[in-house]
Amino acid sequence: MPGAHPGSGFRRRHRLITAGVAVGTFVLDQATKRLVEHGMSPGTQVDVVGDWVRLTHVLNPGAAFGWFAGNRGTLVTLSLLASVTVASLAWFRPVSRPVAAALGLVLGGALGNLADRLRLGGVVDFLSLGVGETRWPVFNLADVALSLGIVGLAVALARGAGRVREIHAREETDGALAPPHDRG
Repeated sequence: MPGAHPGSGFRRRHRLITAGVAVGTFVLDQATKRLVEHGMSPGTQVDVVGDWVRLTHVLNPGAAFGWFAGNRGTLVTLSLLASVTVASLAWFRPVSRPVAAALGLVLGGALGNLADRLRLGGVVDFLSLGVGETRWPVFNLADVALSLGIVGLAVALARGAGRVREIHAREETDGALAPPHDRG
């Protein structure tokens, strides 16, 4: 397109990846939480795979592992700041497809838990893993998405700054000189 900024197609595609993953994560997270809310009373436990995997309906007033319980305002503020930061990274920085997807997971997870905090004052958790009474703290799909997204971002960071130079070069040419299999 005449007058378009070099790299605008590259950025647009990766913004769409981030947005699509974020929306998909948010919708799936909220749908599963609503199913639990409407299908199970708080405190109810249902074994799914022996006692290794249980559904356990819990309203967590804190963050991961119940930390910061009673600090709803702080948690809402941190969730909003994280969401704005991740969305800004996805919007203004050239990123690879895997990083765009990881940012989408983090954004969708953060927004899923934020929606619960605003609507309920806490987060609906329902997945419980362990054996007998030795259990991992109860969590939800937003937590899974956040964890996977952070691991994805850490792996991308560990892969090095050389990839960032590659992305900047590709942005300048909008993939015109990149091999067809490597175009964003």
